[in-house]
Amino acid sequence: MNSLWDARYVVVDVETSGHDPQRHRIIEIACVVVEYGATTQRFSSLVRCDVAPPPSIVRLTGITPEMLAQAPPEAEVMARVASLLRVKGSIFVAHNAAFDWRFVRAALERNGYPRLHLPRLCTLRLAQQLGIPAPRGLAHLSDRFGLGLTRHHRAESDAEATAELLKALLRLAFQRGIASHHELLRWR
Repeated sequence: MNSLWDARYVVVDVETSGHDPQRHRIIEIACVVVEYGATTQRFSSLVRCDVAPPPSIVRLTGITPEMLAQAPPEAEVMARVASLLRVKGSIFVAHNAAFDWRFVRAALERNGYPRLHLPRLCTLRLAQQLGIPAPRGLAHLSDRFGLGLTRHHRAESDAEATAELLKALLRLAFQRGIASHHELLRWR
């Protein structure tokens, strides 16, 4: 059938210790799987890593080195993430997807997983292409669509809000004549 709703969207959000995926690490990750318009799976975890977040990241996220010391190691967390992303037909979705994708790809490769070749969809770019003026922040679009983002800059809350934003944007795309996820991926 190949409608917008037939795809398997894996919505991902990461919190990181900085901006460079080679020097910095994921400190928290969340995945929300959307299939046939409904959320079917969720995964969220802090990630123990050897790169402590600087004070600016601690202030932004509330994630402390003490919290990370108790978290599962990156290899364990990325095994679960890989199992969600490697399902045939998955589409990687994130708000500002290039950032999240770079960190996820680097973490997967660091842990021995072969390079994934997934279609990627950015909710920020999709909103802009649908004519919704939006600054970079997820909070603005969450407010605009009444999505109830509660803990901004925490992976689980941001991934949940991004999944709901994706659903709203897919409805708008359909109203504008985009009928399949193949069209959507070509259109962007």
